Amino acid sequence: MFSTPCRRWVPAAILLACAATAAPNLARAQTAPAKPTGFTVVDGDKEIGLRWTGPNDATITKWQYNYKLVTDTSYGEWKDMEGSGPDTRRYIVTGLANNKFYNFKIRAVNDTGYGSQSSEEIGESYGFRPNKPTGLQAFPGNGTITLTWNEADYISIWGWEYELDKSENWESMISSDSSTTTYTIDVLENSTEYTFRIRSYNFFGNSPISDEVSAIPMAAPPEKPTGFAAAAGDGQVSLNWNDPGNSSISGWQYSYKTSGDYGGWTGISDSGATTTAHTVTRTGGC
Repeated sequence: MFSTPCRRWVPAAILLACAATAAPNLARAQTAPAKPTGFTVVDGDKEIGLRWTGPNDATITKWQYNYKLVTDTSYGEWKDMEGSGPDTRRYIVTGLANNKFYNFKIRAVNDTGYGSQSSEEIGESYGFRPNKPTGLQAFPGNGTITLTWNEADYISIWGWEYELDKSENWESMISSDSSTTTYTIDVLENSTEYTFRIRSYNFFGNSPISDEVSAIPMAAPPEKPTGFAAAAGDGQVSLNWNDPGNSSISGWQYSYKTSGDYGGWTGISDSGATTTAHTVTRTGGC
């Protein structure tokens, strides 16, 4: 008679428990988003802009805002910021009444739930996009053009931009703000005409574009020669002068007289930026 091997009986519940112990779930539980940082508001015309700096949380699925009139005692319902996500850092609330003060706060949302609310900020619905710039002028220099314009009448300007030759490509004026009234564009070609327009911008968008102005960069005229001397010779005069160290000089001229007024200017053949001497030979006898 064969004996049957002994099989140890283990309840199913214990087997399941062992399996769970053998392969633990190491995933960390998701938490609700942290309190927003850097929250501020920007006043607008029947609208108020909201902006903030964080948190940087990839689990955020959307943002919400809540507001009330300063004179009200309680907030209303939270509203979704349409199209918002983890990288959203600004939003414009529209449809507000002008000349009113509002309290605003925001929060982030993820699959776990609602994040902590931001601090409360007060905004007034009266601001506008900047007005059209006025008084634009262009002053040429050596490879440069300096633009100047009237001081803006709206302090909520973030910066300025310029457009070259109606290209529709707008370049930022570095470090410009609401107080900026001049800017120099360099690395331009001398003797070439350039046309400029400018605009400012803020949270709500760009200002209307200014009227256009044009200018032609030109190299500055050379300075007065120094060390000039003339030495008489047999039927000739030797001229000498110091090197001005100006690479933009393309040639030299001289003028002379025997009495009365000077005559016309005569070009010195083959002269250039480094020329410092020339001999004038008299013609027509003694």
